[in-house]
Amino acid sequence: VRNQIPSDYRSGFGTFKVWVYGASTSTANNDIQVTVRDNAGTACATSVSVLPGTANTWTEQSVTLTGCSFAANDIITVSFKALSLSNNGVRVGEVSYLYTN
Repeated sequence: VRNQIPSDYRSGFGTFKVWVYGASTSTANNDIQVTVRDNAGTACATSVSVLPGTANTWTEQSVTLTGCSFAANDIITVSFKALSLSNNGVRVGEVSYLYTN
């Protein structure tokens, strides 16, 4: 997913929120790995595992970003790698972030 940072951005972007669903809470059965890159391609979060706290439930999980710089109108890239063993299922829903304008 590529997203342009709003033109009124001044600061923030410490955390992304991701809605995730998994048939299991075990990374042995399910895993959703999130990678976030800034406009320069620098990884802010690499292969961070996000899974719901309760199986078969949509849950909002946080991904903390470090080591990146952001500016208004930059393009950020968020990659998701969904893994599932046997009949377990995983889903990624809404992605959101907060910033100061």
